[in-house]
Amino acid sequence: MASPRGTMELARKYGEGLAAGVDKVISGPMQPVRGPLKCAFEMVSLAFAPPPSREELEARLQGKETESRRPAQELLEILNGGGHLPAEYPYPLQVWQFGQDLTLLAMAGEPVVDYVWRLKKELGREQLWAAGYCNEANLAYIPSLRVLQEGGYEGGGAMVETRLPGPFAPSVEETIVRKVHELVARVRTR
Repeated sequence: MASPRGTMELARKYGEGLAAGVDKVISGPMQPVRGPLKCAFEMVSLAFAPPPSREELEARLQGKETESRRPAQELLEILNGGGHLPAEYPYPLQVWQFGQDLTLLAMAGEPVVDYVWRLKKELGREQLWAAGYCNEANLAYIPSLRVLQEGGYEGGGAMVETRLPGPFAPSVEETIVRKVHELVARVRTR
């Protein structure tokens, strides 16, 4: 599929497709979303893989990838000031439960689609709506174990363009899923 940012024609095409989808939904039978509303919010610690060495950070400063230079400089400043690179990231997770009709999962950053597939299977396909970029938008991709093991941009490559020492440790998916289950258990009515 072509990038929707490529031309005005593509942007118009994708906008019309989105509008058609919205029209289809609102013209069909609607399902009510009732209360009561219950919410749960918690920060969970996501471990990073071992951080880059000073030598790796210095190599990034000299490298051709301009997007990784400034973050490398900032991480080196932490080390040069006698500090340590963070070993984990405080990750916000939130669940909103609307009666028995809908569970809204609010995840920070850009979680990969594996989370939606897995959590819909485990928590109910029709009741779960997962959303990214919630409570913190500028974090990074949140990879599943599969994506982390595949590597590439979403699996950790994009992290060199952030101030985070990433990538995340292999425990990232299980840590998030376990906490989501705990939060859902606190708010879902039986």
